[in-house]
Amino acid sequence: MSIKFIPKFGTSLIAGGGLGVSGFVAYNNTVPKNIQEALEREGIPFIKSISDENARNRAYKAVYIDNEKTIKSDISNVTTSADEAYSKIEKWCNDKLSQKYSGSALNKDREKIINYCSDQVPRTVEGRLRRIEDQKWIKDETNGKDEAYKAIFAIYRYDQKFLDLINGDENTKHTQATEAETGYTRLQTWCEKNLKSEVALVADENLYSYVFWWCKKLDYETTVEEKIKHDYSGWKKASSEWTSIKGIWQHTSEVFSVVDTSKSSSPDGKDISDDKYKNWCDATLKKNIYDKDVYQKEYLIAKSVCADKEIQYKLGEKKSLKEAIEAVKAK
Repeated sequence: MSIKFIPKFGTSLIAGGGLGVSGFVAYNNTVPKNIQEALEREGIPFIKSISDENARNRAYKAVYIDNEKTIKSDISNVTTSADEAYSKIEKWCNDKLSQKYSGSALNKDREKIINYCSDQVPRTVEGRLRRIEDQKWIKDETNGKDEAYKAIFAIYRYDQKFLDLINGDENTKHTQATEAETGYTRLQTWCEKNLKSEVALVADENLYSYVFWWCKKLDYETTVEEKIKHDYSGWKKASSEWTSIKGIWQHTSEVFSVVDTSKSSSPDGKDISDDKYKNWCDATLKKNIYDKDVYQKEYLIAKSVCADKEIQYKLGEKKSLKEAIEAVKAK
């Protein structure tokens, strides 16, 4: 029987002239399996590795916010808000990162993948705040934007820091006396500008708190009654006993002269009818806090004069309205 020898070129490959078994393993351990692994070897972390789903979703929303101008053309169907676009960004990233590695595939989309899929510090103030918590800013509200800014201005105009920041370099400065109808547009401009600010340029970390306080819609309705209920848990509106309530305030000119403006020069309010108090409270509690002269002037009167009679009685014994409310609760 003749013996067939293995050709020399075959022998040389097995002996190590080619990859061989050990060479194949070494190759597999050197070449990345996919695009994600290739970039992770460069020290780039990815959002998809965030284990908490809510945190991961917020990260993709921040990506949309930071790249809104370019991402709509780079990723198809990403044409809506961050709340609707993030899942499409996530899918795009997952598809790209799981793609089999090749130098050409990586180079083709490298910049986009890093911009849209990597777990990095957001570039804008809005993006950074979105990474912390889902937010909805006044600028994104469908309805009532002007009213929302007016309410914020009406409340915070008594804070000098607020005024200093929104006034900036403006020649004409808004003050505590500036009505919300006039001042709200400056607040709107400040919010929209600072939400777009680059994180790298933020000199004062307090800016994030200011944006959070001043650029979001209040979490309660803007009427005087809702503002009082928000500020004083357990506050109840008076429903009767207006004769008794009138008796409490008929010698306090700061009150009766507002309830009935025709009595502004009177020494007392004894001849003001009970219905005047009732009607004044009914009307004032429905007003918006951004209406002229409402906050703080009428608000400060209404929170006491329009409160339930039992609260008002306790108010005479206690140091504050909050203590009076707590005393009534404890009965």
